[in-house]
Amino acid sequence: MRVLLPALLLLAAASVTAQPADLDRQIAALDRDLGRVEADLASVRADLARIRADEAALDDERARFQAQIRDYRADTYAYHGQADRVRRMYDDLSRYGGSDADRRAYDDARFALEDEAERLEGEAQMLNDWTAEIDAGYRAHADRVREAAAQGQRLTAQRSALANERQTLAERRARLAARR
Repeated sequence: MRVLLPALLLLAAASVTAQPADLDRQIAALDRDLGRVEADLASVRADLARIRADEAALDDERARFQAQIRDYRADTYAYHGQADRVRRMYDDLSRYGGSDADRRAYDDARFALEDEAERLEGEAQMLNDWTAEIDAGYRAHADRVREAAAQGQRLTAQRSALANERQTLAERRARLAARR
């Protein structure tokens, strides 16, 4: 037993001295993992910043389209009003007399105004279609934001778990060093 006790003490001492080095390696591995997670998190944050910039550009384009649509609708309303006024003048000419040339001129003016109103309505519809495409882009961006945010949350949780594990190992290392 007397011979066995010093051998056990030597083995215990060897394991105590080997453990801090092993813990140091584990801590270094955790530090590398933390570095990778931090880099991934920075990448996600950069992606989110690009997505936000894309959304701002979409906001600007959408606002511009909406303003043009309002302008086209106002112009369309004005052209229809002018066409109605010309139609009334044409009716007055028909009722109270007037030359065929005058009636044709009023008719031509009315048709031109109605054609312009239809053209503007088509332009407004085209802008509405583009706005629908922008809205689809918003939905795609919202999906990207949700994905990036979820990935960011996962990475943040992973970073927290790694940091906690590293802290636990560092505390064990400090306790082992204090025993020496």
